Amino acid sequence: MAGIRANAKTICFFAITIVSSLTHESYGQDQNLSSLYEKTVDLYLHERFDEAIALGKQIREEFPENPAGAFGLLSTYQSMKWNYRVRRFDATIDSLIDLSMELSKKAQKKNKKDGTNYFYMGCALGFRTMRSARAGHWMSAFRDGSQAPRYFKKAIVYNPEFYDAYYGLGLQKYWLGAKGAMRYLPFSAGKRKAGIEQMKLTAEKGRFLKINAMYGLMAVYQNEKQYEQALELANTLTEMFPNNPTTHYKQGRLLQQFGEWEKSNQSFEKLQRLLVAAPYQCTSYKVEALYQQARNHYESKNLFQTQRLCDEAMALLEVCDFSGEMDGPMESFSEIKENLLKLNKAVESDLLTDSSKKE
Repeated sequence: MAGIRANAKTICFFAITIVSSLTHESYGQDQNLSSLYEKTVDLYLHERFDEAIALGKQIREEFPENPAGAFGLLSTYQSMKWNYRVRRFDATIDSLIDLSMELSKKAQKKNKKDGTNYFYMGCALGFRTMRSARAGHWMSAFRDGSQAPRYFKKAIVYNPEFYDAYYGLGLQKYWLGAKGAMRYLPFSAGKRKAGIEQMKLTAEKGRFLKINAMYGLMAVYQNEKQYEQALELANTLTEMFPNNPTTHYKQGRLLQQFGEWEKSNQSFEKLQRLLVAAPYQCTSYKVEALYQQARNHYESKNLFQTQRLCDEAMALLEVCDFSGEMDGPMESFSEIKENLLKLNKAVESDLLTDSSKKE
């Protein structure tokens, strides 16, 4: 059971970054449907979630048997959840996963040679993998996560130029070769390289998952310690989507790898402003943003600023309710809290030492 749990967690890791897509006009789908979904993607990528939801519902009404509307809504709610680290949309997300699975199955029966229908199923399985893993249902998570690549491959067989499908394959191939016991096997390096190339293909030629592939590649480069490539993508994405909290978070963390404490601090200051103004409040995320700022100031020897930011973060700990919030992509909140307490203790000690020297 422990081995299954480990493999399921690895599969879930790549599934977390899969965001659904729609069809290309040349695949025989309604051009109006394609353009509507393309607009939905653009809206939620630019944080215009209310408009994206309204458009997703419109697609559901106009094309009730097509999975596109359900996927558009699912992608939008998932983006809201991940960007702001909140769980308030979980019930909606779960119902949309089930609806997407149902519509995908029906679409496959009606048109077995339309690869996009298999792609929908692969994405739905990825989302369901997350749901099962979150609930601790590791056997279900492992089963769904193992089946997802088969559907992505079918999508490519029937639609060879459907470059968005390569993203799901690339994620699975890379992370299974990079995490857990798999990374020690002789062929793991080759799998990681092949996965990266497939993700690059989507980033270059994909229509709907192009941006998602860029995010995925940024995480891959960071995992590979290729920080320059990761930072280049982070800078590009931050420029493209200045209101997205995730872009500033990633940029700030990567700048820390280069000791660019002041620039990193600017990223986290922007992040903090976005979080304070956000309609979806996550106190634990604010705590981390303040902690990262404090860390940057400490590395720059700005002890009083460090103390001030630690005090702000510590005050938020008292009102933090993690039941409706979620961990970030790098450390758990318990680790962030522990690091904050250590930093606060260190800066207090340093300030006392400085005061003693002056006396």
